Amino acid sequence: MTTTATRTLVKTSHYMTPASREQVQHLAQTHARSAGWIVRRCLEYGLAHAEDVDFHAGSGTAKTREDFQKAIADFFGEQPT
Repeated sequence: MTTTATRTLVKTSHYMTPASREQVQHLAQTHARSAGWIVRRCLEYGLAHAEDVDFHAGSGTAKTREDFQKAIADFFGEQPT
């Protein structure tokens, strides 16, 4: 990870809960990606699907449309084996 990306991720992680930071690290390890990539991908995903999620509802609540569920399933794309 570049120095700039590291600084940006550190700034971003300041606003995240410890559980969220752990989840980002876990996802990065699981999917052989950097933590910065995971954060960027989650942000892009959130922006692309913001109309499908009720951000004021509980964290496990989302409007469930078929295309939204497919987007969740395809979130990380092809994974190396």
